[in-house]
Amino acid sequence: MKPVKVEPLNNHSYRLRKMYKGKQYSVVVPYLPDDKQAMKLILECIDTTPVNNKTITVKSVFDDAMAEKTKLRSVNTVSRLKTDFKRYISESFQNKKIQDIDYLYLKKYTIDIINSEKPKVKGFLNYKSVLNSIFNYALEHEYIVVNPLNKFNNKDYIHLCTPTEKKAENKAMTPTQIEAMKKTAYDRMSKNEACSLTTPYMFLLSTLTGMRAGELCALKWSDITKDNIHIHAQQLQNHNTGELIYANWTKNEKGIPQGGRYFPVTNDIKKLLNKLKKAQKKYGIVSDYVFAYKDGSWVSENNYVVYLREITKASGYTICNNHAIRMYFNSLNI
Repeated sequence: MKPVKVEPLNNHSYRLRKMYKGKQYSVVVPYLPDDKQAMKLILECIDTTPVNNKTITVKSVFDDAMAEKTKLRSVNTVSRLKTDFKRYISESFQNKKIQDIDYLYLKKYTIDIINSEKPKVKGFLNYKSVLNSIFNYALEHEYIVVNPLNKFNNKDYIHLCTPTEKKAENKAMTPTQIEAMKKTAYDRMSKNEACSLTTPYMFLLSTLTGMRAGELCALKWSDITKDNIHIHAQQLQNHNTGELIYANWTKNEKGIPQGGRYFPVTNDIKKLLNKLKKAQKKYGIVSDYVFAYKDGSWVSENNYVVYLREITKASGYTICNNHAIRMYFNSLNI
């Protein structure tokens, strides 16, 4: 149990404070007690205080934890945890008193959930994140004295998860698929030019350069000369705030700028960028970024990913990430 907080008062007395089961207790004494005495006085205070008979369940702890996380973490993180809670935490588990959950219960429940849900490793880790949120909050607020997850070793369970299928041969888009997606992109651009000045051009430049999604978002006109594209930055996102960040290093440089890399401006790239410049001038778009909205702001990687999914599906295919386009580009240069 955590120690008692002791606060000196102006009248030479002391206030003892302690959180216990989500409620703060305090008592004022006319002398400075040692740790043992302070704990005894607080426990006496707890014992003589009317108890709220509300049962503290796993679900109530989770709800309180999510309310707290909403203030500290991104909306996406909280939403994912809530989704995983519904998927992996059964109703009977949700309604159990938090104090009744021990390591042996968690061990059996986890094995049962793996056998029934058959999650892959990522799914199991999402389930573990839910448990962490519940029991870390419970321990912090002294609903429990010992965290049952202390004995929990992920390695004991990961080998029971469903193996992730490796389909390396399917990662790269084929030339036929890329051409179909290009046709879909150009068809949409011809029908609504004003709404096609960002993500369609990002996709098309990706097929010509093999640039990563984050690199496309961060590309500036100042990075492009008549001979080369200087690829040296990427867009990152703060997972706590959702803020988009311009990082002046590439993924390979791992946080330490090393000058990036240069890609030659081919005739096809020149034609594409000139077409984009002409369209941006027509609609009054002015920005440092190559791919920008009408207000000059840059495109988020999430919006680009959504676009890729849309045109991939519209073209009759299921692979929809930018990495598949990078693999296609690399295959042309082997």
